[in-house]
Amino acid sequence: MLVIRIALVSLFSLGLLSGCGGDGGSENDANGSSQGSNPFAQAMNSEAEPRYRMANGCFAIQDVTSSEFVQTNDAGLLSLTTTDLGEATAFFMKPTTLGQYVFYDPQRRYMTLAASAEDVATGAEDLLAQLGFTVQGVGDFIDINPQVHPIADGVDQGGEGLTDAAIAVGDALRAGPRNLVMQASPVDGSEWTVDGEEDAFSIRNTLTDNALVVGESGDRFAFVPTTGCTEYPEAQLNASGTPFSGTNPDGTVFGYAETHMH
Repeated sequence: MLVIRIALVSLFSLGLLSGCGGDGGSENDANGSSQGSNPFAQAMNSEAEPRYRMANGCFAIQDVTSSEFVQTNDAGLLSLTTTDLGEATAFFMKPTTLGQYVFYDPQRRYMTLAASAEDVATGAEDLLAQLGFTVQGVGDFIDINPQVHPIADGVDQGGEGLTDAAIAVGDALRAGPRNLVMQASPVDGSEWTVDGEEDAFSIRNTLTDNALVVGESGDRFAFVPTTGCTEYPEAQLNASGTPFSGTNPDGTVFGYAETHMH
């Protein structure tokens, strides 16, 4: 899932690019935040390949052919209508892996190549997947008793079948034409792969391999540093409370085991 990948790359990038600070929802300078609080900004001035340098930066997207900038409106549509950098939409470039990003606008939306039935597909996929995980969990639980292993194995296989069906149902519902929109929640169609040289990048949807085209734009874009981005919302380290420790009164150990996380 895209959301999981974003979380993982955030942790990975802490080591790769020296970390990132700041609270979500703040406005940033041309580097996505102040140089002092966001060492990610150093990426743009590094010797890394150009397509890696946008990580956690704030950029306007300029069509190389017309020199016009991408703008988003309240309805979630994108257009090329201005050559004025001050009127261009500022995108926070959140990396999902090296050279791949989600484009996050000041209204907290994601640039997405969305299927017409995206909401229905996501809902059905999530429901079936959760049901499959639950059934697998039941199978794992009853497998504690060796005498019911054949039954447990069958239950577990049934759960795996449901999770596989979830993907197939989602893919079937998403089949058909897609539209370029800004939407409030990220999906697989919200990830974009950036490639090419400075001032002439291609931007392709990672899921479909379709090139980004906005209106009558060409297929090459420049990333122009700007201001006014909304920083990507990161998970906060704010859990509190006293965890359980020790044993139960009868000496047994109490806890939880997630058998599908390794």
